[in-house]
This record gives sequence, C-alpha cells and structure tokens, in this order.
Amino acid sequence: MSEQRNINVEMLEEDSARLLEELDGVAPISEEDQQEEEEQLEIEVQQELEEFEPEGAIEDESLFIFHSNDYVIMLEDSARPLEELEVLKIVSGISTDNENDLVQLMYIDSLYGDSNRYVTVSDIDFASQYEIELYTKNKDKELKENLVKIKETVKSNKKNLLDIKKSLTEIFGHNWDIQEDFENSKYNMSLILRFPEITIKNGRAGKKTLYDLYIKVEFDENLTVTSRMQGRRGAITYSEYISGYRHSHLPSSSCSSEDMENMCGWKDFCLGNSEMSAIQRDWQVDRTSSAGEPFNIIQFELFMYQIEAYASWESLGGGPYIRMENVHNYEGVTKIHNRILNNIYGNEIKNLKEFKVSFDNSKNRFIVDLEELEAILTKMDISVDRVQKTRDGSYIYSNNASLQLILSKISEQNIKFLAEDEESNAFLFRNKPAPTYILEYNVKEDTSTAEEVVHPDLTKYFSNKLESHINHYFIKKYGK
Repeated sequence: MSEQRNINVEMLEEDSARLLEELDGVAPISEEDQQEEEEQLEIEVQQELEEFEPEGAIEDESLFIFHSNDYVIMLEDSARPLEELEVLKIVSGISTDNENDLVQLMYIDSLYGDSNRYVTVSDIDFASQYEIELYTKNKDKELKENLVKIKETVKSNKKNLLDIKKSLTEIFGHNWDIQEDFENSKYNMSLILRFPEITIKNGRAGKKTLYDLYIKVEFDENLTVTSRMQGRRGAITYSEYISGYRHSHLPSSSCSSEDMENMCGWKDFCLGNSEMSAIQRDWQVDRTSSAGEPFNIIQFELFMYQIEAYASWESLGGGPYIRMENVHNYEGVTKIHNRILNNIYGNEIKNLKEFKVSFDNSKNRFIVDLEELEAILTKMDISVDRVQKTRDGSYIYSNNASLQLILSKISEQNIKFLAEDEESNAFLFRNKPAPTYILEYNVKEDTSTAEEVVHPDLTKYFSNKLESHINHYFIKKYGK
C-alpha cells in the first residue's frame, strides 16, 4: 500500500531546492565554515610556494638573502669545468636590496688558512650539494699530495737540521728547543732559544738583568722564516710584573688577572729599522723562488748571534715599548729626594742633642759614627720612611707590613699563573713546563730578626752635613 501524505506548496519548494543542490554537487555550508576553508586553502598555497623556493634565493625582486655558513660560488667561474670551481663559505649573513653590497667570504680550502675575501652579492650564487662534494673531494686530494711533498722536503733537509742542532748546542748549550708540527696541512718548525740570564744595556749606561727570556723563530719545510720573531718570559721579578715589563722591545702588559694572555703568551718583538729587521726579511724570502738562496749554516749561525745581540740591547732611538728605566721599584721607597732631606734636616737638627764623633787620621778629618747616629735618628719623632735593617747591615726598603703585602700578592698571582687550567701559560720547553711566574722576593734575612730604622738616605744626609760643619769649624779655628 503506497504511502499517503498531504502535499502543499512549501514541501514542493524544499524538494526543488534539494534537487538543485544534488545536481550541483555542492553541500550547503555556513558562512563560518566557508571562511575557515578559505583560510586553510591560503596556508596550503603558501606552503607549496616555499617548497619550490630555494633557501637564500631572492624572496622578492629587490631582496638578496645569504646566511652564515652558506656555500657559494663565483658567478664568473660558473662557466668553468666543475672540477675547477672554487667553493667558498659565507662568514657573515646579509639581507639587502643592493646588489653592490659586500659579502664576507671564507676559503674552505685549508691551504688558504683563515684568509677571507669580500665580493658583491651580485657576483655570487649558491653552490649545489654536488659542487660542494666535488670541490671538497678535489681539495682533499690536493692537500694529500701537498702533504707528501712537504714531508719529502722535510726529509731532504735532514742534514741541514742536524747541522742546525749542532750549531745551536755550540752557541747556546742546551738552552734551545726545536718543536715541529703539522697544522692546517702545513709544516711548522719553531726554534726556541732560552736566555736564563741576560743583561740588557742601552746608550745611556743603563743596564738591567733579565731572567728566563725565551725567543721564538718559526720556519717552514724549506727553512724559510714564516713569521715575526716573538718573545715571552719565564721567571719575572715583582717589579717587572707590576710594571708590565717583559723586554724593552716586547709589548707591555697589564698585571690584571683578566689579562693573563698578554702576561704569559708569545708577543711580536718590535724590530723597527734595526739590523735584526733586515736579517729577518732576508730569511723570509722563499728559498724556492727565483730570489731565494739555498740554506747556509754559516748564515744561520750569524742569524743566531744577531738574535742574542738584539736581545741584549735597548735601542732608545728606535722607541722601545717600555724603557727599563721605567720599571719602577715597588718594594718600597729606595731613595729620598735631597730637597726633602734638606727640609727634614732644617727642622730636626735643633732636636739632635748629641752624637758620637771620632777623628780619622788617615783622612785627617772628623767622622760621625753612622751606626749611633742612625739609632738616635730612629728614636726621634721624624716623619720619614722607615726600612728594615738586617743583622748583616743590609736594608730592606719596605716596612714589615708592606713587605708582607708584597709577599702575599706574589703568592696569589703565582697560584693563578700556575693553575692547571691556565692554558695561556701552558708552555713546554724541552718537554718540560716553562710557565711565567714571579720570582720569590729577595729577602736576605728573615724579617723577624730585622729592626726598623730611619731611611739610610736620611742618616747619610745628616752625617754629611754634620761632618761638613764640624770640619769647617775646626779648619777655620785651628787651621789644617
């Protein structure tokens, strides 16, 4: 039995609408659903575009983007065979709309070391993975071949090296060391000379004794000098440490604990226009070039003697980094100016009631007893620096408190110098540690047995004045 239902106009309109929707294949959606679908479609389109756009390419018609460590090639080289292409790396990323802006590039070939170059953004293009792999493979092969050549050259110089070691022993005893290494596929021979004690002089009769001065000269496999002569110190005095002095022609350094590298590390000597500078330039000429000369052991020995002469001389005309006269004595007041002594004498002579005098027949004059005068002046309330006097009569030009402070500072700094994790001071000489450190303060006698006295300059000044007045009086009164 067929189903019966009442049909009206509204029912006909609903059936018609449903039929049209089915024919169009479109399901009815709300306005919210329609907006959400449009947004999702836009996201999918953007993702598709990004997949087809290479990283670092032009995002629009005016913007160039290169990231740090991207690999690139020079456009001018793109027509060359693949095996001849040179691949470089971006050092610092850049985003610009100016094709003439510069990009910093770094060679990835270790033969060039850390050498960089600058090119415009319009001159480079991104290197493909295949180009990078091929370039690396070719350079690895080239490096290995070059390494073989270097080792062969080093081997061929074996006799020269034996002659060098023999000459070094004859000139410096055992105070030399040769350290060989291969770094960045390059051979380096460091010749290090040690001067345990060397006196440096200048044209003004000035002189100073240095301890543990090390000098380094670096050679390549052809025995050509490859860098400037460098120096560093082992044992230094407290005064040198405070003054930042290593050698008159080495850069001075701060005594700050944060400046450990400058205090301990190798530094370039200032050669200026000295004879040493000319000799070094001669030794820097590549022996394999047309201007180069074969290695000569006699010339090498002259080079070594010249280094020692250079290290022993402070060239005032050349403008040293720090003059030895400016290495101040920080162990106390070692000298009092005559003006100050004269003022003290004028103020205190009236308080000097008595002092011991004797007549020296050999000199035919009266002499003031210095020991007793010193004791008297020490007991007087004179505003002057005091020093420590040991039982053997030596003076320590600082009072006990300042002396203990100096000793404490030396101890504290040496702990930092000799710390196991202090890499800047990890230097080996003949396979033994040779770090920078401060020498022990030279106390001739335990200060506990010393006595505090007035500064010897004051005693001497009083003595000279008194003797002058006494002898002048007797000569004037009694004649010679």
